[in-house]
Amino acid sequence: MSEERRNPTGYGPRHATGGRWQRLVFDGDEDNYKLWEVKCLGRMRLEGLKDTILSSGEVDPEKNAECFAELIQFLDDKSLSLVMRDAADDGRKALQILRRHYASDGKPRIISLYNELCSLKKNSEETITDYIIRAEKIVTSLRNTKQVISDELSIAMVLRGLPEPYKPFVIHMTQSNDEVTFVEFKSKLRSYEETEKFEHKPNSDNVMKVDIASATCYGCGNRGHFARNCPHKTTPKWCNYHRSTTHTDETCRRKTKPDSAKQTMEKEEDSKESGTSFVFQASHLVLPDGIKQNGLMVDCGATSHIITEKSKFTRFDDTFNPNKHYMELANGTRKNNVALKRGDAVVLLRNTEGKSVPVTLKNALFIPIYPQDFMSVKAATTDGAQVIFEEGQNRLITKEGNTFKLEVHERLYYLKTGSVWSPTDV
Repeated sequence: MSEERRNPTGYGPRHATGGRWQRLVFDGDEDNYKLWEVKCLGRMRLEGLKDTILSSGEVDPEKNAECFAELIQFLDDKSLSLVMRDAADDGRKALQILRRHYASDGKPRIISLYNELCSLKKNSEETITDYIIRAEKIVTSLRNTKQVISDELSIAMVLRGLPEPYKPFVIHMTQSNDEVTFVEFKSKLRSYEETEKFEHKPNSDNVMKVDIASATCYGCGNRGHFARNCPHKTTPKWCNYHRSTTHTDETCRRKTKPDSAKQTMEKEEDSKESGTSFVFQASHLVLPDGIKQNGLMVDCGATSHIITEKSKFTRFDDTFNPNKHYMELANGTRKNNVALKRGDAVVLLRNTEGKSVPVTLKNALFIPIYPQDFMSVKAATTDGAQVIFEEGQNRLITKEGNTFKLEVHERLYYLKTGSVWSPTDV
C-alpha cells in the first residue's frame, strides 16, 4: 500500500475517517449487515482481495492477513471483538464469523423474518420506495437462509400492507391474470403512486355557494368578484367611522349592519331578475331562536351536513384530516381546520305524524363553532332521500320511507327536532 494512504503520524487507521470511508464502517445493526457486506466486498475487489476472502480452497496466508487487516478497519467495537481473537490475521474466517452472527440461518431467526414479512405494513410517513426497500430487505434475508420466497408471495405481502388509498391498485393486481415479476410490480406500484400525487387535490366543501355575479367584494364593496381577486387591492383604504386603514366607508360592517336585511332583499331581487340562484349566509345574529333550539336548518347550497354537538355522532372517519379540509363560504373565503371531524351523526326529527324518529346524517362535519346544525339537501339526496319543495307541500322523505314536513320561517327552511336523545338510546 502506498504511504499517502496511511495516517501521517504512522498510528491509527490508514484511511481518513470522513467522506466515503465513513460510509464503509459497519454500525453493528443486524438489519444493516447485508448492505454493509456488499460495500465491504466491493472495497475488497478494488484492493484485489475479494477472491481471497471468498475462496474455499488454499489461499496465500499473506493475502489472507491483508484481508483481515482491511476488514477490521470498517468494524465497530462489538464486531471487532467477535473476530479479533478467534480469527486473528484470517480474513476468511473473520467474514464467516460475522455472517454466522449477523446473518444466521437458524430457526429462530427464520421464524422472526417470516413474522416480520407477514406483518409488513406501510407507515404513513414513509414513501412507497422506502416501503418496497424494507420488504425486499426481509425477502433477501429469508432467501439468504435458503428459504424459497416466490415473487408471487412477495407481491402478496406488499399488497397486504398497503393503506386504503391504494385499494384500487390492490384490486387490479389481485384480479389480473397477467404474470408479473417483482421488478415489474415495483414499477407499477411507483407509477400508481406518482399518478395519485398528480391527481390528488385537498378536500373542499362548498357551503352556501352563490353565483359570482351576486358576490360582493369585501375589499372595495363592488359586486362581481371576490376580495382575493379584487383589482383595487393596492388602493389606500380609509374608514371615517373607525378611523382605520383596514377597510373603507363602503365596506364598514358597523356602519352597514342596520341595513343588512335591506341588502339581503336587494340581492334576492337582483338574483331573481338575472335568473341566478341565491343563498344568503346565516349567522347566530339572524337565526330565530326557535330554529336554533328546536330545528335542523335545511340548506340547498351546502355540500355536507354540519353538526355542532359531538355527542350526536355515532362514528368518526379516522382518515379525515382537518388540515387538508377546507370550508368555502359565500364570500369566496376558504379556511381549513374549521371542521374538526367527519362521521355519521344521528338527529331526532318529528315526522308528519308527530313522532320522534332518529335519522342518520352520513359523512357529517363536526363544527362546534357554527351556531346551527345544517342538513345538506345535496348530501341527503345523494344518500337516497327525497326533498320536495312545493307550495304547502314542502317535505323530506328518507330512503326508509319516513316523511318530515319542511317548516318555513322568514324564507328559511328547517326540520323540527324531537326531544333530547343520545345515540346510546338506539
